[in-house]
Amino acid sequence: MSLSFYFFEIENNMIKSRKLEIDEHGVNIIRNGIKFEHIDYSQIDKAEIKREFFQRNWIIGLLIGVLIIIVSFLCLSDTLRSFDYETLPTIDIRSSWLFFISQFIVFILGISITISSLKRSLIIYFWVKGKVKRIQILDIEKRNKVDELYLFLDERMKIEKMYML
Repeated sequence: MSLSFYFFEIENNMIKSRKLEIDEHGVNIIRNGIKFEHIDYSQIDKAEIKREFFQRNWIIGLLIGVLIIIVSFLCLSDTLRSFDYETLPTIDIRSSWLFFISQFIVFILGISITISSLKRSLIIYFWVKGKVKRIQILDIEKRNKVDELYLFLDERMKIEKMYML
């Protein structure tokens, strides 16, 4: 029996996603479509599923995004205040519009950086011999299969669910 979804698959005692493959023997971490690392269940001290920010350094992304928004907004307001149609030649009007449009694009970029730094998703942590492995399980979360993943891992190792759906 096999249930197949976009990047999430449950086969005979096996869970596959884009970044993670879990079977009866252990956990395979996948990077760029290739099995990067295999971890046996005996090596894993514990695991946790948490809802955290998608980016690791989200505060830096937030600060950069807000800074870009403020600077581009000030430049946009200055450009609009100093805009004069009657005294400028045509080439200067075009350059003023080009500067205005480029500042507007930078403003949109700042908004997108701010929004992306505030996104949150489910992340699974594996404690392996004192080291922590952090894997985003965004594709499993999108398919609402987190409970199946939790039940599958709960049978094989110590795992904690630290999120609310």
